[in-house]
Amino acid sequence: MRTLRFVTVLAAITTTGCTQAPAVSPTAGAGIVLPFDAYRLTPNNVARIAAGEHALLRACMKRRGLRWTRPARPASARGAVKIDENARRYGLADEATARRHGYHVPDDLAQVRAQAKDDAWYSTLTMRERTALKGCLSEAETRLRDGVGDLGEGWFPQLDVRAFESAAADPDVVRATTEWNRCMAQQGYVYPDPLRAIADPRWKLGSPATSPLERAVATADVRCKRSADLVALRAAAETRIQRELIGKNAGRLESLERSNARLLRNADAARSGR
Repeated sequence: MRTLRFVTVLAAITTTGCTQAPAVSPTAGAGIVLPFDAYRLTPNNVARIAAGEHALLRACMKRRGLRWTRPARPASARGAVKIDENARRYGLADEATARRHGYHVPDDLAQVRAQAKDDAWYSTLTMRERTALKGCLSEAETRLRDGVGDLGEGWFPQLDVRAFESAAADPDVVRATTEWNRCMAQQGYVYPDPLRAIADPRWKLGSPATSPLERAVATADVRCKRSADLVALRAAAETRIQRELIGKNAGRLESLERSNARLLRNADAARSGR
């Protein structure tokens, strides 16, 4: 049972998210920095907000005379897999990851274990405690959002998708994608673009196992991207497009930046009991 409802929504809004491409992955495609990154919550930011929510929930439950035994949340992303948030924005880009894991994202064991502890804790709650927790979650969200303005729900992900898709139509990117496609076909793998390669249902990405074929296709994919310079060209095109969009949406993005800062201050105040 995921109780971090507000934090989960925030992470979905402000961390990179455009269809299959931007799924995060350790080390792969490291070093891609895009202009929109300045307006996203980082993994450490989300961890700070989660820790603040945890403190508010604990206080709320205790005020109601109920037990609070939920495992504490760390106030940073330390111990988690190191994540480059743009690592898979244009598909898999790290050959070592491809050879070992195919298109699968290696498990972040710290997150998996934390969620398992949360699920085990929730299963021990009585119906009265679960009802109280629901009210405390709403109360915590209200406290965290106090004085917080626009967090970009709806429009920021749409702006992100617009930049992502526009970059795919850039003439240099189209040529590089065609070159990637030809390179893959020469090795017997026919896909219209890298995202279709990732989305091949044969990979069964919802299960932990990888197949030799998946690893072979993923490795060829990365090598063909490199030979076509596809990732660099796509990042350059999207950087230009994002800068243009920032100029056209300066007011909203400045408001989003202020809202993120206020949200983090609220979370830190909650953690310290202020």
